[in-house]
Amino acid sequence: MHGDVMFSEAPGENAFPQHLVEPTYQNRLRVLGRHIDAERLHSITLIEIPAGFVLRATRATDPWPVLFEFDDRKLAKLLRRAPEQRGMPAPYREASYLIPDGYENMLRALGFELDQRIAENVVITELPSLLAVTGFEPVLGYGESSYRPFSDPLDPHDIVDMIQRALDRRGSYQHIQDYIPPNFRG
Repeated sequence: MHGDVMFSEAPGENAFPQHLVEPTYQNRLRVLGRHIDAERLHSITLIEIPAGFVLRATRATDPWPVLFEFDDRKLAKLLRRAPEQRGMPAPYREASYLIPDGYENMLRALGFELDQRIAENVVITELPSLLAVTGFEPVLGYGESSYRPFSDPLDPHDIVDMIQRALDRRGSYQHIQDYIPPNFRG
C-alpha cells in the first residue's frame, strides 16, 4: 500500500510518505506556488518545458517581470524539502480577486486536476480576470495513443470551487495510484 511507503535520504532522518515527493503536477506545482508566495510574485506565467518549468512573474515593487527556471534537479530538491515545511505557516500572501488563498494552495489544487487528466506540456497564465490553463491530454481509443490540446479558462468562481474540492479531499487518499509521469508517450 502506497500510504505506508516512507522515504528518507539519510539513516536516522525522520521519514515521510513517498507520495509527497513524487514528481506529480500536484507536488511540483505546490512547491512552485510556495516559491511564488515566498517571493511575493504575481501575474505569473508558468510554462512546462522538457526538463522542468519556466516561471515569468512580476513583483509589486518592479514593473519588469522576472524569470526563473526550475529544472528537474531543482524541483527534486524543493520536493525533498517540502515535507519539512508541512504544518509551517505559509509565506505571507495578500489575497487577490483571482488568487484568494495564495498560489501554493491554488496550484496544488490545479496540479491534482492536471494529474487526473494525465496532462502534459502545460502552460498556466494569470490574466487580470482569469487563469488560462492549456496543455495536452491523451485521447483514449484503439491503437497508438494520441493527444489533443485543451484550454481551460478559470474565473474566480472556478478557482474557489477547485480549491474547495481540494480541501474536501484533505484527509482522504490523495495519491494517484497509477500515476503516469508527465511527458510519457508510450
